[in-house]
Amino acid sequence: MKSYSDMKISGNSAKSSSGSRAKDGSGSRFENRFINSYEFTTPYGEKCFELYQGDLIQFDEPIDVLIVSSFQSDYEPFRGTLIGALWEQLDISVKRLSQKPFIDLREEKGIWVSQKLQNGPFQYLMCVEFLKFYAAPTEPALLDQRLQSMFSCLQLLQSFSPSICTAAMPLIGTGDQQISPSAILSILFQHGATSLPHCTNLQKIYIIERTKDKISEISAAMDQVLGRKGQQIVNVFRDLESLETLENIQKLIISLVHVRKNLRKNKTISRLVECISQQEARYLDIAILSRRIIELMLKEINPASQKKSLYKQIQDFGSKNIAANWIISYMHIVRILGNEQAHEDLNQGKLPCEIMVTDQRIMLHCLEQLFNFWIEYEHSGNHHRLPQ
Repeated sequence: MKSYSDMKISGNSAKSSSGSRAKDGSGSRFENRFINSYEFTTPYGEKCFELYQGDLIQFDEPIDVLIVSSFQSDYEPFRGTLIGALWEQLDISVKRLSQKPFIDLREEKGIWVSQKLQNGPFQYLMCVEFLKFYAAPTEPALLDQRLQSMFSCLQLLQSFSPSICTAAMPLIGTGDQQISPSAILSILFQHGATSLPHCTNLQKIYIIERTKDKISEISAAMDQVLGRKGQQIVNVFRDLESLETLENIQKLIISLVHVRKNLRKNKTISRLVECISQQEARYLDIAILSRRIIELMLKEINPASQKKSLYKQIQDFGSKNIAANWIISYMHIVRILGNEQAHEDLNQGKLPCEIMVTDQRIMLHCLEQLFNFWIEYEHSGNHHRLPQ
C-alpha cells in the first residue's frame, strides 16, 4: 500500500513528462478509520488530536488547514509524498503556492502559509520546513522550535480567518527525518495543550497516516506519551459482561435512530455501532465515544446550552426537571470516566491509581440506561422538548 512520507523519497515525479495524471492502481476510495485521540479542556471547549488511518486527500471530515512538511525550499511533487499526491490528485502545486504565500515566516521560523486555496477540500496549506535533505538529522531543539512555530502560525492564521476549525497532517518528522513518533508526539501535545486554549474556534487537529504498521506505532506512542495503561487499553470485548451490555446498547441505538432518523448518519453514533460490530475497541475508545454520546444527547434535547462545558450542560439539563436525578448522575459518571481516559494521566499519587474493569462496567451500564432514557424521552411525544 502506498504511504505518504512527509519528506522526499526516491522515485519519479507524480506527473509524467507528458503532463498526464498518474493513476492509483486500485482506483478505489481509501477507507478512513478512527484509531485514537487525545482531548483536553480549554476556556473555548474541548480541543483534541485525533489519529486516523486513511487518506488526507480524501478524508471524510472537513479540513480547513492542511499541514505538510518539506526539506528547505524543496517542493518537488515526488510520488509517495503528500506533496506529490496534492499535485497528482488535486492539481495543487506546493512549489507554486510557496512563491506568493499569505504568511511567510521561513527566514525566522521555517514556516509559511499559502493564500486561500481556490481548488481542493482545504482552505489553506501550511508548510513546515526542515533542513536540506543532505544536512544532519533534525536536532530536538529544532523540532521543538518548528512545532511551536506551527501552533503560533495557526493562531496568527485564525486571527485573519476566524472560521478555521480543523487542521490535518501526517505525523511530520517521522519520514526521512526518522524521528520517533513518541518524541514528536510529546512535543506536539505539549505545544498543542499550551497554544490551542488561545484558539477560539480551532477544535481538532487530525493526524492521518495510510499504512497499518505506522498507525499502530503512532497509536502505541500516543498511549505511552499520555500515560495510558491497564484496563484503558484492554479490548473491551474480552469481558463477557461488558460484551453483553454493548450488545444491548447496539439494540437500543437501532430503536433510537428509528425514532430520530436524523441520527442515522451521525458520526458518533456510526462509530459506536462500528466498534460494537467489529469488536475491536478498547475501553478507552468506548469511554471517549460514550462521553460524546452525552454531548450529542444534550445537543439534541437541550440545544440552547451546547456552547457551555459538558459539566454545565448536564447541570443545566438537570435544572429543567425533565430527567430523574439518577439519570443526571449517570451522565456525570460517563463524563468523568470519559474525561479521565481521553485526557492525559493526571491521577498520579491519587487512589485508586487507575480505572479498573468494574469502573468500566459501571460506565457502560450508565450509558445503557441513558440510551433507555433517551428513547423514553423521544416516545413521550416530545412535549418536554426544550426551545433552541
